[in-house]
Amino acid sequence: MKAETTLVEIIATKIETFTALSIELEKLKLIRKFSNVAALITYKAIVSLVFFLFFLFANISLALWLGFLLGKNYYGFLLIATFYFVALIGASKFCKKSFEQYIVCSISNLLKQ
Repeated sequence: MKAETTLVEIIATKIETFTALSIELEKLKLIRKFSNVAALITYKAIVSLVFFLFFLFANISLALWLGFLLGKNYYGFLLIATFYFVALIGASKFCKKSFEQYIVCSISNLLKQ
């Protein structure tokens, strides 16, 4: 009887250890996924910020240069604003479906990592 109790205790201890290690492994996998997603979001935010600043200063410079060529500074800004307005209308008419698909695919890929 004592041998059976010892065998049962050994099996119970091994099951307990296995369960604890499995839970710990899942916690570590979740932490790894979370840190990968957080790192990716941080990286994309920094790259987006740098790109936005470059784009902003390039547009201001272009608007000032066009304004200089046209004779009045605000003409350059008006021309740039008109260009972006026309581009926005064109993109909203022709690229809406593909843009939505790109966003859905990006989010699903982000969650799969």
